[in-house]
Amino acid sequence: MIERRYGKIINISSQAGRYASELAGPYYAAAKAGQLGFTRQLALKLGPYGIYVNAITPGVIISGPRVEKMWLTSTEKDRQEMVSKIPLRRLGMAEEIANVVVFLASDESSYITGVTIDVNGGRFMS
Repeated sequence: MIERRYGKIINISSQAGRYASELAGPYYAAAKAGQLGFTRQLALKLGPYGIYVNAITPGVIISGPRVEKMWLTSTEKDRQEMVSKIPLRRLGMAEEIANVVVFLASDESSYITGVTIDVNGGRFMS
């Protein structure tokens, strides 16, 4: 990327790296927070080479067996409580994260670097 003087790095982190989370443990949260700091530092150092570095912090996304199992084995009351904390009143889908990745990888994001984009239905706002 440095030789080409262009590149896009997109880190997928977690809202646990930005906000306290009842779903994540302290080690996971610390690792994800570190990843966000690393993203900003890389953006600072690599920007002069035309390399963009950004991060995405997904909320609760129906994205794989672990989340699907958690959702399906939760009680209706627990599901409603979880969704009630999200202003859009639903969980996210993996495609919604992919759409942000596509945007950040495109030329449409040509003046965006060093940022973290929350994709969480409004659950946490900064």
